[in-house]
Amino acid sequence: MGERAGLVAKVPEVKQSSSNSRVRKTERLQSMDTPVNRILFLQRTAGNQAVSRLMRSGALQAKLMIGQPGDKYEQEADRVAD
Repeated sequence: MGERAGLVAKVPEVKQSSSNSRVRKTERLQSMDTPVNRILFLQRTAGNQAVSRLMRSGALQAKLMIGQPGDKYEQEADRVAD
């Protein structure tokens, strides 16, 4: 039984360089530049059910885009309002 202790292999430690981890962090931040990617990230971290509850509750809302003045949608809204 004393011989078994000598059979254990040492596992070499793997060290990551700090520049390598910085590159990965930058890639991660750049990949979250769209609302869809942000929700997918939230889904991976919080889970499907939690994100579904947030979306149903109205806590997550799409960011509204502002159109150009005088575009066709604004003109239609002006016609309907009159």
